[in-house]
Amino acid sequence: MPLDAEISERVIMASGRIIDLQLDPLEGYVYWTTIHTVDCALLNGFYPDMIMEESNFSNRQIAGLTVNFEHMMFYWLVQDNFGIEIYQAELCKKSIMFWTQKSLNSVALVAYDLVKKRAKILLNSQSESNTSCFEERNCNCTLINLQLDGPIVVDTTNYKDTKLYFITQNQEIWSSDLNGCQCWKIMNFIGNRGFRIKSLSMDNKALFWIQPTERNTKLFKTDKLVGSILSQTELPGVVRMIAYNDNLQSYPERECLIPRPYTNKVQVVNKTDSALILNIPPVEYMAQCLHVSRPTLTYIVHYGELQDSESNVTCSHGLECAIQENQDNRVELNGLHSYTRYLIQVSVKSFYQDLSRNLGPPAVNWTCFGVPSAPEQVTVFVLSDTIVTVLWSDPLEPNGPLEELRYQVEINGNIFRPGVPVKIYSKNEQKSFQVDNLQGGKDYILRILLGMLCGVSHRTLNSLNN
Repeated sequence: MPLDAEISERVIMASGRIIDLQLDPLEGYVYWTTIHTVDCALLNGFYPDMIMEESNFSNRQIAGLTVNFEHMMFYWLVQDNFGIEIYQAELCKKSIMFWTQKSLNSVALVAYDLVKKRAKILLNSQSESNTSCFEERNCNCTLINLQLDGPIVVDTTNYKDTKLYFITQNQEIWSSDLNGCQCWKIMNFIGNRGFRIKSLSMDNKALFWIQPTERNTKLFKTDKLVGSILSQTELPGVVRMIAYNDNLQSYPERECLIPRPYTNKVQVVNKTDSALILNIPPVEYMAQCLHVSRPTLTYIVHYGELQDSESNVTCSHGLECAIQENQDNRVELNGLHSYTRYLIQVSVKSFYQDLSRNLGPPAVNWTCFGVPSAPEQVTVFVLSDTIVTVLWSDPLEPNGPLEELRYQVEINGNIFRPGVPVKIYSKNEQKSFQVDNLQGGKDYILRILLGMLCGVSHRTLNSLNN
């Protein structure tokens, strides 16, 4: 029933209280478990099938149910006094072939289950009525005693109400459900001498058939719900015709729902000394389908530290990588080491296909420089009562390239020279900076601030009193 509707319709009578329920929207099946059975059926309740049954006296109970669409399997649990067992089976499929076959006195409509390799006569005016399994649905097809002719067609445009359309020897057009239980008359051409319907076909709104004439062939288009003729056209020499449009396929093609293996390089849009912020370009799909909503994708980011000695390695060959799953195109990798190369690859999976092992091309990016240790050998030379020179050596642990270090002198906690951190060049390992405009006879606390600018700026302090 629709989620916003106040009415419901019973489609399946289960053999007991339902414990778990799963849907297969692609194939149009519902799966359920009771305490003692595992069952499946079409969403409209047709073709129920019991997959497993446990005796009421076996002390074994069925619990849990899940579906794996990638491998076309479903799984359930059976619990007893000794533990839990996991069972599996292929997803239920209903592949049915219909045909009409002639005997001496009648034409029968036959359904053949391609999975179970079993044939069943649905309609045959010469056979006894077999409605025992459809008594609940008030079957009427066999009671009408229809005399079939030849052409039949299956309406697949609505998986909730799939129908058969066929012709009688009186040149009437009828429809029925796939079980040959309920029948409805669509059109009646009784009394039209020489009128004979050939090559029946249909789409989501109309029925089509051809009627041979002495010179040409008439093509008719009819409303399949009310039976009114919408148009007729004369065409020369038509023997058979088939209608086709997108609505004849009730489910989207799998190519519309399955992404391609990921082939793009990830993009770094920002970084710190412990994080990389990534943008993942969207994945492409097997087919571009209009009016088909896409399933939610999960992007799997594979990343690992890349050492200087390592080359020609990837996350699938020679490099130990961590993974992070995300359903957004914006991903933040945290907890990384500063000033470290990381190799990053992306794969993708969805509800319908797991491509997590198909990794995209590698991209290599650095994290930002880390927080350097304090400068070494800080000294101050007083040049006058208003000028001093501060000298220091590079930190022992720069956590980044020395040429990227920037420096600043902090005076008494609230004055900075220069106003922003700058690079300071020197011919030797010792660096210096002259501070002026001081006041004679006053105590000053001087601190050397240093850091590297990369995403987020970090500065390490070292102080010396003047």
